[in-house]
Formats: sequence, C-alpha cells, structure tokens
Amino acid sequence: NRHLIQRLKRISNRAISTLAEHIRSGDFIPYDYEIGFGEKQKLPPVVIPLEDGGNLILRGKIDRVDILERENHRYVKIIDYKSGEKEVSFRDIYHGLQLQLFVYLDALLEYDASSKQYKTKPGGAFYFHIKDPMITVDKDTNEEQIREAIFKEMRMNGLVLDNPEVICGMDHQFQLSDEGDLSQGSSAIIPVGVNKDGTFKKGGADVADEEQYQRLLQFAKSKAKQLGERILQGEIAPKPYRKENKTPCAYCIYDSICTFEPLENTKGYRDLKKITTEEFWKKLEEEEE
Repeated sequence: NRHLIQRLKRISNRAISTLAEHIRSGDFIPYDYEIGFGEKQKLPPVVIPLEDGGNLILRGKIDRVDILERENHRYVKIIDYKSGEKEVSFRDIYHGLQLQLFVYLDALLEYDASSKQYKTKPGGAFYFHIKDPMITVDKDTNEEQIREAIFKEMRMNGLVLDNPEVICGMDHQFQLSDEGDLSQGSSAIIPVGVNKDGTFKKGGADVADEEQYQRLLQFAKSKAKQLGERILQGEIAPKPYRKENKTPCAYCIYDSICTFEPLENTKGYRDLKKITTEEFWKKLEEEEE
C-alpha cells in the first residue's frame, strides 16, 4: 500500500529529525543504543534475590542511553521508544504495572557505578512516542509555527532529576543564574516548566529530587521482588486490574482459556485508585520506614 509506506516514512523521518534536534539542544551525549540485559548481552541480567534463596532473573533491552559528565559525576538518561501512547504513571508504578523503565535504570546505574571513575546518578527516564501528530492551524499559521507545534507534540514523557544542571543539560531553553536557579520557560523536549520565581509550574513539571529518585528505584526493585515471590507461591488466579472503565481484558490474548468473565464478574477486578504525586512520594517514604 503506497499510502501506508509514505506514512511510515513520514513518521520515521519526523522521529529521527526530532531526536536529532533533542540531542543538539542539550549537553547529554548518546552513549549506546539497544543495550541488552541478559545472557550473551552487553550487560548481565537483572538479578533480584528472593526470600527463599532463589533469584528473579530479568532480561530486556534499553533503546537508548545518554550521559552527561560533570566533574566527578555522571548523569544517566534512558529513553524507551514507543509506537503507542505511553506515559509515566505513578499509579501504575505503585501497583506494579510500570516497573520496567526504572528497574532497568537502576541496573544500569549499578553496573556503571562499578567503574569507580564517576559517581553515577539518575538524570531521567523517558518514553518517546514515535507518532504522526495532528495539530490545529489557521490561515495565518506559518511553516515555522507549524514546525514548532509538531515538535512540542513530540515531547518526551518521563521523570527528570530535579537538578538545574541536569535540566539545562537536557534543554538549552533553560539558563542558570549566578545563584544556580533556572530561567523561566517551558521545554518542548522534556516535561519541565519553570515559573518566573524559579519554581516548577504546577502540572507542568515531572521531577524528582535525588532522594525521591533513589527511593523510586528501590521501590521498583522491591515491587518486582514481591511479584516474583507471588508467582513462585503459585498465585496465578486471574484478577485483572481496573482503572475507571479501562481493563486489560479488552486486548488480552488469553481470553479463550481464561476463566474470568468480564461481563459476569464485575466485582472481581482489582480497582486501582487514583493517586496524586504528593501521595505517591509519601507512600514510598512510609514504606521505606
């Protein structure tokens, strides 16, 4: 189909040009691509010890790793390319539905820390949606405005380290004052917006300080451990989650053999309540104690 081929080419070219502009707009340098975890891969598998003495062994792949080196620090940024919509959700993380990105980041940080040359820290973890965005224009909209609007629609989604140097390193849109504060503005690359007084815009910045980020990475690993132990204990009963009216049953590939009947068993779902950003960090802090 000629139309489909042309569309795929357009989407691919737009993704490539956008990613190239992201790199040019910051100081983070692409370090490696498609880094695999597992046997016969670039990095060893992710091994999480279980209570019974066994191990949960995870394998997978990180699409891209960027680094920023500052004196004796190395900040690591990972990017996962997605063909469908994907956003970092604190609710999904807390309930164990979205652990992969942060488990891999934690494993990468541990591996990189073994070099002893740098003190390695998380810089950010992102999803980049490879898509063909639609924007609204009028007769007065020029080509440059169209390009900027499309570029903004291609903005990455994820969690950024609350560090002015790191944020400036991801987007030169921001500048540092002599006091080390960020300049006002909104990024078209990362989910960060800064007010005139230097504070982050409410609802316009997905950031975490170093303590929160480390707490999150530890939580993701602990949650993966819990899930692994539940599997070994024989917990296999179908108990799908439900977020408002959304459930995984609509696209489950095991529906022909599953004993769960969505229309008859409406009370059998695991309802996942919404959780605010503040509630999420508070819960992680409480669990750490």
